[in-house]
Amino acid sequence: MQCWPFLLLDNLVSCSMVPYYRSSNDGSGVEMKISVQSKCFFLFSLFSLSFLTLYLSATVGPVVPGQSLWGITKRIGITVDIIESKVCNLDVECSGIDEIISQLDVIESKIDLLSACGLTVLSSDDIMGGAITVSASGNYCLSEDVTANLIIEGDCISVDLNRRCLTGIVTISTDDVELKNGNVTPAAPASAPTAAITVTEPSDRARIVDVQIRNTDTSADAIDGRDGMVMSGNNTQILGCTVIAGAGGDSSTTPGGAGGHAIRINATANNIVVKNCFFTSGDGGNGGTGTSDGGDAGHGIFIESTATETEITDSTVLSTGNGGDGAGAGTNGNGGNGVKIVITAIDTVLRNCTIRNTGSAGTGGAAGIDGKAVDDDVIMVATASMVYSNFAHNIANTIKFDLQGAGTEQGVPMPNPPTATVINSFANVFVS
Repeated sequence: MQCWPFLLLDNLVSCSMVPYYRSSNDGSGVEMKISVQSKCFFLFSLFSLSFLTLYLSATVGPVVPGQSLWGITKRIGITVDIIESKVCNLDVECSGIDEIISQLDVIESKIDLLSACGLTVLSSDDIMGGAITVSASGNYCLSEDVTANLIIEGDCISVDLNRRCLTGIVTISTDDVELKNGNVTPAAPASAPTAAITVTEPSDRARIVDVQIRNTDTSADAIDGRDGMVMSGNNTQILGCTVIAGAGGDSSTTPGGAGGHAIRINATANNIVVKNCFFTSGDGGNGGTGTSDGGDAGHGIFIESTATETEITDSTVLSTGNGGDGAGAGTNGNGGNGVKIVITAIDTVLRNCTIRNTGSAGTGGAAGIDGKAVDDDVIMVATASMVYSNFAHNIANTIKFDLQGAGTEQGVPMPNPPTATVINSFANVFVS
């Protein structure tokens, strides 16, 4: 069976073999002549169109064998439709991108604002002469453990210790300073020590927050143990700190060194606030050969004469040191008191605190005094201390709360477990 193009070609050939003039049955040769030529023209045109179609199909080159020009055209049309839909989607997505860009602009503006609040990094590279000195106002952050002293001598400074260890001491001598969030671990003193943290006079509005102080006991002959903190400025806040003072050194020939106080409020200090802190004081050193006294232990909290309006709340004295042993006829060192308030201190408030495990006096020489929970010597009514709602346990002295210079017990014993007995909620109570 032949395909249709070849059939057309056969008809054209046969047409060319027909005489130009042939008589018709009705005698009209002219009509017969015209009819045959029309047939040939029609067949020729159809053949040309078929050939053109085949030519064009071969020229375009179908993507898939057997695909026609019409199929290619249709496919192009479908592709155009897809492109148009993508453009439409892109318009929608572009509107989302515009929103993202606007949000990025906002974030960038916030970053610009934060850059003004950025932290200045402190590291070992900043140590000069054994100390890091900060004098320009701003926010600072310790980036690594360092062995150096930290000296803050400018106003409006915040130093974040960043949970790092500063092996050295800290001195604050200016106003509106904040020290927070880290560890201060001085080396054992070889000579008369400075406190781990000192706020000097006339500093104002210092804040020490969440700082852990751990002093190392000294082994130097007759040297006092290092205090944890010494406050001499005004309006200082000490919040959430843990302080361990150092022990005094034993002596070979002289009285032993005194134990360090966890915190000492100096005579020049005013309006010192201590809250949510933990304190441990140091032992006194033993006296040397011959007749030498043992060193007195440190107090948990020591409030010196004329210190004004110190307020200590919600804090715990975990333990105080034992007194050093006296040699020969020397006097044994006294055990540390949880809180010691000197007779001329003014308007001290001690409220809602716990005092435990006070130290005993040394042994070997003349008797010393065991540590009390609170030893308050202030007797003047106008400047009397206000000691309320405190709890004591495991106190070495038979007198737990010695208040307003009475020399007798001012606290209330509480049975353990408590009974139904009602006790004044402002009373200072103790459990043996």
